[in-house]
Amino acid sequence: MKTLLLLPLLFISSILLSQTMGMEEIEHQDISIWETTSVKDYGNVYHFGDSEWEYSLVIVVLNPNNIIAYKVQGHFNDNATAWIHDYEHLNDVKIEGSKFYSKEFNGEFATYKGKTKGLKMFDENESFTSKEYEFGYLSYTLKQYLKGKFPTASYIELDKSTLQQFDKFDLQIMRNEIFARYGYIFKKGGKMESYFTTQEWYSAEHKNVNSFLTTLEKRNIKLIQEVESTK
Repeated sequence: MKTLLLLPLLFISSILLSQTMGMEEIEHQDISIWETTSVKDYGNVYHFGDSEWEYSLVIVVLNPNNIIAYKVQGHFNDNATAWIHDYEHLNDVKIEGSKFYSKEFNGEFATYKGKTKGLKMFDENESFTSKEYEFGYLSYTLKQYLKGKFPTASYIELDKSTLQQFDKFDLQIMRNEIFARYGYIFKKGGKMESYFTTQEWYSAEHKNVNSFLTTLEKRNIKLIQEVESTK
């Protein structure tokens, strides 16, 4: 009986201590530094973990001195009928060379077998179940990941001259898309609810998403509102 119990424990232990990407076990010697001449190349979405432990790390690089990063995880609602997304901001984010730093955890941008780009996150707080690091692969560009008609409002600093080219309705959609991407529940029967419920990517999940908004998104929302008021 002891032998039978020991085998599954050894199997579980080997999984926890190993690094995998999908079903493939990562060989440490095949990971190398991902070097680039532009820090903006690191601005992407990286996927970590599997199943209920999986999450995405979204990195927005406005310039070398202004970098935003947040984690996207999720949980089932009380009835286990729907998946609810959660968003957690990282603090004091910076990138120096190929190194990633934040108050929560640090890492280094890397490639696997010279072709799969990703981020090697170090186990600063012993949160990876005894693993030395966790490798997250580049799963999406920001343009692919951020849905809607105007996704750039969540990863580029907008300017008034560009916004003046849009009519008032498009500006309303642009502004409210920022909230919709976080699953904001719009007023029932309102114009925005009518619009977003027809969008395949939209999912109504949260009554309030203000704490999810990045500093960039707050800045862009304010600017869009200013231009809207002139239309």
